[in-house]
Amino acid sequence: MNKLFMLVGLPASGKTTCGKRLAEAEDALIVSSDEIRKELLGDVNDQTQNAKIFEEVENRIINGLKESNVIYDATNINYKRRMAFLQRIKNVEKIGILIAVPYEECLERNNQRERKVPEDVIKRMYYNIYIPQYYEGFDEIRIHFNTERNYWTYDLLNELDKIPQDNPHHTLTIGKHCKKTAILLQDFSLFKVGLLHDIGKSETKTFINTKGEKTEVAHFYNHEKVSAYMSLFYTKGMDENRQLEIANLIQWHMLLHRELSEKTVIKYKKMLGEETWRKLNLLYEADLQAK
Repeated sequence: MNKLFMLVGLPASGKTTCGKRLAEAEDALIVSSDEIRKELLGDVNDQTQNAKIFEEVENRIINGLKESNVIYDATNINYKRRMAFLQRIKNVEKIGILIAVPYEECLERNNQRERKVPEDVIKRMYYNIYIPQYYEGFDEIRIHFNTERNYWTYDLLNELDKIPQDNPHHTLTIGKHCKKTAILLQDFSLFKVGLLHDIGKSETKTFINTKGEKTEVAHFYNHEKVSAYMSLFYTKGMDENRQLEIANLIQWHMLLHRELSEKTVIKYKKMLGEETWRKLNLLYEADLQAK
């Protein structure tokens, strides 16, 4: 059975280098969105025809899998697009490889490259990346830490203790809120989730709303996705499945803060699973109490 290796990661995280090494080890064909963009549009930075590019990318992958292993080299940050494509792939082993590099390190590497991705593009991806999960259709998920830096939860929370939320929904600083949420959770397996669930708020905090207007209260748009990505570096060394579970609960923890129709609840329960839904409810209740 041939294998599909789907790389997932921010720009400048080292996906292409990782893909080349993997191609040698697995005797695999590399299908790169950047290379196809350059081939079809003449400019690797041209983002005007993404639908056309990814249609060609996916067709080449499907055809390539008939003969050999294939590596899908693109950022692949959107879980809906990943799921939709994986559903098209039959009789193939599907392996997701998350290239984990801290956002600030991606920016540093990007600035050292000849072909630079605009920083606002990297930031937008950082704010919208979903950590891959098995319910998307993967047979295996690997986390590849392409960084030598170490991160410590104790130091992080001490720094977050100093940052107010400046929002009427919270009276505690970010760090104290995270600690209280962790303590209030009745399920000890969720303690780390509670500690890390809002750590992305320090980076996403803004006093500008979605209309571009300045406000007196702070907003934390997409903090749950940033928190989930950051959590990987504070759970490094844990079992990979445990890391994925923590990131998954964090990236979905704001879901229950929305008004959900019965149909929407059924959809997410089916996708995420009853046990994950139970844990999200526990996190939701603790999150509300830890004001």
